[in-house]
Amino acid sequence: MDAVISMNTLFCIFVLIFITIFVNSISKSKSKSKSKSKKKLPPGPLAIPILGHLHLLKTTEPLHQTLHKISNQFGPAVFLRFGSRPVLVVSSNTLAEQCFTTHDLAFANRVHLPTVKMAPGLIVWANYGTYWRTVRQAAAVELLSSQQLNASSHIRAKEYTSMARQLFTPYYESQEKSEAKSNSFIKLDFKKMLFESMMNLMLMTIAGKRAYGENNEDSDDMKKFSEALIGWFEISGASNAEDFLPLLRILDLKGTMKRMKNVTKVNQESVERLIDEHRLAGIGKRKTMINSLLELQKKDSEKYKDEAIRDIVIAMMLGGTETTSSTIEWGMAELLNNPQLLDKATAEIDKHVGNKRLIQESDVNNLPFLNCIMSEILRLHPVVPLLAPHESREDIKLGDYDIEKGTMLIVNIYPIQRDPEIWEEPNKFNPNRFENGNSNGKLVIPFGMGRRRCPGETFAMRILGVVLGTLIQCFEWKRLGDELIDLTEGCGLTTPLATPLEVMYRPRLAMKELLSEF
Repeated sequence: MDAVISMNTLFCIFVLIFITIFVNSISKSKSKSKSKSKKKLPPGPLAIPILGHLHLLKTTEPLHQTLHKISNQFGPAVFLRFGSRPVLVVSSNTLAEQCFTTHDLAFANRVHLPTVKMAPGLIVWANYGTYWRTVRQAAAVELLSSQQLNASSHIRAKEYTSMARQLFTPYYESQEKSEAKSNSFIKLDFKKMLFESMMNLMLMTIAGKRAYGENNEDSDDMKKFSEALIGWFEISGASNAEDFLPLLRILDLKGTMKRMKNVTKVNQESVERLIDEHRLAGIGKRKTMINSLLELQKKDSEKYKDEAIRDIVIAMMLGGTETTSSTIEWGMAELLNNPQLLDKATAEIDKHVGNKRLIQESDVNNLPFLNCIMSEILRLHPVVPLLAPHESREDIKLGDYDIEKGTMLIVNIYPIQRDPEIWEEPNKFNPNRFENGNSNGKLVIPFGMGRRRCPGETFAMRILGVVLGTLIQCFEWKRLGDELIDLTEGCGLTTPLATPLEVMYRPRLAMKELLSEF
């Protein structure tokens, strides 16, 4: 009986809140009708009270595909409402360039959604201002400049070697136990291997620790940190109804808010422990990014507070693990579906690097076809196809349309980078289209544009080039069967493969001697 009463009471409260909001929205719309009648908004589908256009978003379809379908119907600039929040969706080359050049400063803010406010790594979500400039400078100049990356390249070189060694180990051990020198293909959970390798690489660069495999002290804590990072990607995005409907946020029926709080807590506590460990060990004792940040703090403690260091570290981990591993996973899937391209990349590495040493970061610029492959992966499969949402700081005139202050900007680069009017056979994986070393003025912006462009682009391209290059140089790869790999996109902030990639692999004969030395 009590349960029935409580459910009836809850239903009545819900109805009252719905009616109140509905009435208020009508009165507000009437009071603003005169001013809005003079403004020209972009076209868009019919909104419904309270929800706006949230009912159009599907949990079974990637958000960028849903928005692409809406843009196909209404045009390259679409006006939507997520709850009461105005949203501008841009899906054309020309308009995207206007947003990030002509109106770059006007769109320099980030959207402060409720889940984002509690999210880790706030450097990504900070509004344009003093704090953002401080952490941006620290990341771009003190950590991610070419000079700093060159200085830390030896740390990553050990992780590239470790990845190759762990892949080769099953063959080495089998040959130690048997006189038969077997070199048969074996099955590999490619996605799992790759994410763990990227997690180790980033942790070693940032904190001098590993989460998986060999020499992984404090692995339990680091694995919790790793799982929390994965959880953040699963929760985040522009399609959480809780971000736009206060009642859902209060009820938290799906546990989204609770889960984000837990994820944030684990991330922050893990990084704070890493910072404390570095401080106790003595500044300068470790050649890590945390150590570099603590040295900056020693020079200017007010500017580089622990909170800023923590946010930078979390942002680096978010930007260098799941995104990089997903990009390489997409790349390997495409290469296995196009083995002639894989053979061409192998031949290029053999010619310029050889088989007496592993590929290094300094080699990547001298491997033009490998760079073409990377460019084509990022064009066809940008892992964050909607970029990070922006917010207008003022009223803006975008083309013929009036965009109000506080409008959420979503730039959908998925259709931009597959536009058939710009790209020949846009849905085909064809690295040769980048043979001239650039996109010939065509817009490829997986890292964003303008002042909010990702400062880790150079770092990411180094890692992407060497990891993909190492896998191609050291091993032969093939599909599990004769069928092509299914390239259906899954849902999530980083657009994973719907079916995680599993492959067959074995060491290349030309590389077995070198791999045996590891």
